[in-house]
Amino acid sequence: MPEELARFSAGVLIWLTVTAAAVPASRADSGPHVRGPASVIPGRIVVFRAHGFRAGSLLEVALFPADKPSCCAIRIASSFPVSGFGDAVLTFRMPLYYRRCRSARHCRKIPWNPREQVVVSVFGYLQQATTITSVGR
Repeated sequence: MPEELARFSAGVLIWLTVTAAAVPASRADSGPHVRGPASVIPGRIVVFRAHGFRAGSLLEVALFPADKPSCCAIRIASSFPVSGFGDAVLTFRMPLYYRRCRSARHCRKIPWNPREQVVVSVFGYLQQATTITSVGR
């Protein structure tokens, strides 16, 4: 029994190695990515499209100002399902503000400034993609 398991495991390992080598480079390098409008207006509905995520998973979205990534952010309250093809449409109302927190209980709402760069971070189980947009008027 242990010999059969070892032979089976070796066969699976060889199959995985051959299969991985056969994947075209364009598909292997395509990983998850997200695209959306060049600019967004706080309070308006925006649509971003995510591609290359695990089918059936749920995606979360967090936004943060590009010049303050470690102190400030806001999470979109919705989760977005990924289709069987690995795609998702992320439709949400652009928040009027982000939060700046000095501690868990001390957060301030900071309104987005016109022309401010916004990092849109989309993440699912062990996968993440980002894009940058800017705040319009």
